[in-house]
Parts: sequence; structure tokens; C-alpha cells
Amino acid sequence: MSGATVPGYRAGTVFGFPFYVEATAVYLGPWVALIALTQSSGHDLIRSLVFFAIIVASILAHELAHAFAAKALGVPVRHIALTWFGGYAAFWVQPARWRSAAIAFAGPAANLAIGTIFLIATMHLPNPDVLELAPARHGSVDITLMQPRDLSVIEQAARD
Repeated sequence: MSGATVPGYRAGTVFGFPFYVEATAVYLGPWVALIALTQSSGHDLIRSLVFFAIIVASILAHELAHAFAAKALGVPVRHIALTWFGGYAAFWVQPARWRSAAIAFAGPAANLAIGTIFLIATMHLPNPDVLELAPARHGSVDITLMQPRDLSVIEQAARD
């Protein structure tokens, strides 16, 4: 993809690639925070912001995968940009068909790798349904396992 200008802000470089944040992406963070504040408690605000940071990092990793694949195949990368709907990697020249396919495949491959890492990481976490957070002395929190309770018919159906 090539074009004359990038409608956004130069945010520096990421691994040697010029990095831009388009004006539309700047509005996403406050929008997520506003929705979290108006729809739920402050605890959910933290969750929403962490979720937002993970999504932005995943989009950046996806676009970096495109850029690294292009660089490896000899296609000069113009820049990487984050937008309201995600992001894109722009190139100075249109790659040949087979190079274009390899570059396109690199982004979803990065997503698959990230998803696999998170799946493996979360498989070893305790089940939050059987954890109880109890305040302890000196402001710390004790985590104790509760006895599994009987599930309601609706909960059981949702698990099946």
C-alpha cells in the first residue's frame, strides 16, 4: 500500500519501522474508558484498560509481522499505522504476487502464535469460580480455595 501522507501522528519507530497513530485511533482509548465508567464499577475500568492495552499490543504485533515478512522478502516498508479499526503496514512498492501472499500470511500467523501463548498461559491458572479473595492483615489479600458449589441448571447448561 502506498500513499502521499499518513493522516495521523508520528509516534516514533518500532523495531526500525516508522510508526504512526492515526487520529481515529486516538479516540479509541477514551471511548473504552468512558464506556467502562458508565457501564460498570471502577474495577471494570481497570479490566477494560488492560484489555484495551492487550488488543493494541496484539494489533501492533500483527502489523509488525507483516512488516518483518516484507523486509525479509526485500519489500521496503514505508510505515506501520494504528487506526480506529486496527492497523496496516504500508510499503513503498507493490510486492509480487507470491511475496504479497507471504506478507499477508504473516499477520494471522502472529495472531495464532499470540493466541497459543495466551491459551497455554491461562491453562495453568486456577479456576476463578472456586477462588475466594479474603482480606488479611496489613492490607494484603489471601486467596483460598472454596468448596465447589452445585451449579444451577442454567450454569450447567452453559458449561456443556
